[in-house]
Amino acid sequence: MGYIHAANRKDTTEMNIKTPHIAAVALLVVGILTPQAAADTPYNAPQRVILRAADDSAEALKKAIDSGLNVNATDDDYETALMKAADDGRRTAVKNLIAAGADVNLQDEDGETALMKAADEGYADIVQQLINAGANVNLRDEDGETALQKARKERHRRVVEILQQAAAR
Repeated sequence: MGYIHAANRKDTTEMNIKTPHIAAVALLVVGILTPQAAADTPYNAPQRVILRAADDSAEALKKAIDSGLNVNATDDDYETALMKAADDGRRTAVKNLIAAGADVNLQDEDGETALMKAADEGYADIVQQLINAGANVNLRDEDGETALQKARKERHRRVVEILQQAAAR
């Protein structure tokens, strides 16, 4: 459990935060998280902190990783920050996470990858980023679907073209 108690010179409390994730305390101190975000960071979800940092900047993400957080940390559904960023269309976060070494081929509890999530939502530029970073275009989820099948089902033509150019089946 991490705690921060900060007081001014008159010893009146300016900030009193209790958070179950010590890395959130470190990120608060270096200015990546706000006090409320640090207090709201659950112990089992350091990937939320990674995602917040990745949204901010490559430098903020580096600080998060240097503080001890794993860029591939998962939540209770085995979803990484990269998967969430790809699913939400958060281009800057995807770029920063890939540059920081996020594994583009990890699968969540349903077998979905970041590529599948981006393809399903129609984010062509994110699909291209993930392919360029080495995403396996032919992985299948627990239902046996690939990213290409998801894009076709949702009628995302540009994504289908990109995946076909990458030899997706």
